[in-house]
Amino acid sequence: MGLNKKGKRKITFQDQIYYWHILSEFGDYSSMLSLNIVSEDKKFIIKYYIIQYDTEESYTMKIIGDKFPKLSEQIKKRPVRINCPKLIDDGKKNIEPKDVRLVLEWCFKKGR
Repeated sequence: MGLNKKGKRKITFQDQIYYWHILSEFGDYSSMLSLNIVSEDKKFIIKYYIIQYDTEESYTMKIIGDKFPKLSEQIKKRPVRINCPKLIDDGKKNIEPKDVRLVLEWCFKKGR
């Protein structure tokens, strides 16, 4: 089944096409926002929580897809939450492609 591209923005990173969109996590009135990024083949799917109230020191990212660099192949249960640094300022009003690129760069960073 193909990827639904409606309402998603396109970005090219390392010669691969990704689609991204912002989602309110707990309904339209919540300020809990997530950046969702999915590869065209739907193997790389992540959800980066832009605003996280439960912690100040470490942020989390949810890995939903089967492909994520440096994640053990033996972990079959999805989704998996991992700690990550604060990659996007949570006071930012508009998420831009450069913010999405920053998240992708962190995901694919060698030696992470």
